[in-house]
Amino acid sequence: MKLKVFLICTGLGQVMRGYESFAEQAFQTLSKEPSLDIILFKGLPCIIHDYGVTRYIFDDKGYFGNFKQKGSLTDLISQVLSKNGDKSKFYQRHRFIYERFSWDKLL
Repeated sequence: MKLKVFLICTGLGQVMRGYESFAEQAFQTLSKEPSLDIILFKGLPCIIHDYGVTRYIFDDKGYFGNFKQKGSLTDLISQVLSKNGDKSKFYQRHRFIYERFSWDKLL
């Protein structure tokens, strides 16, 4: 029986920083291990439980849902997957979060 491994790197395929490079290399290396069933999730947008703090953090840049309601997360994932490939939203989210929360802005 193979061990299931999920590797997540939201920026992979969008930007290339140190952790994207690490995630890609780790995936390529671990994929060769016959005892592992590894899946790489990349370029994922923010799917967020909707409440005041997350609205402040993400403004309108995320996908919000009430995760207390059955099926809410599934519906959001379907919505996100139907919009797959729109890199402009990734860059808008990244820029927005950087402008609001980067160290040079907070200090």
